[in-house]
Amino acid sequence: MRPGNSDAVTQAFELGCQFNARLGMQMRGAYEQAAGDGHLLVAKQDGKVIGFALYGTAYQRVRLAHLCVSTEHRRSGIATMFVEHLSTKHHDLAGISVKCRQDYGIDKL
Repeated sequence: MRPGNSDAVTQAFELGCQFNARLGMQMRGAYEQAAGDGHLLVAKQDGKVIGFALYGTAYQRVRLAHLCVSTEHRRSGIATMFVEHLSTKHHDLAGISVKCRQDYGIDKL
């Protein structure tokens, strides 16, 4: 995502809010900060955000904080695309760390 694209930040934030039960309380400022740092990836279709990955880097790793894809676009490879992009972009780091609750049913991801 390009810095300054407030519409995409708003859409990503709103998508995250739809999944508060899984992602927890959403803070718009976190999305704005991530976008400003170049740490917010978005997938769009027809100008609408259909998925996002919010991440940071620390301790020689990418720390994936949120990965969210709209319900109707799941199982279409978007999450894999985000992970592959992060892996390529940050190939110099040791890896990608992710923490998820075990009851999400996304073990294969």
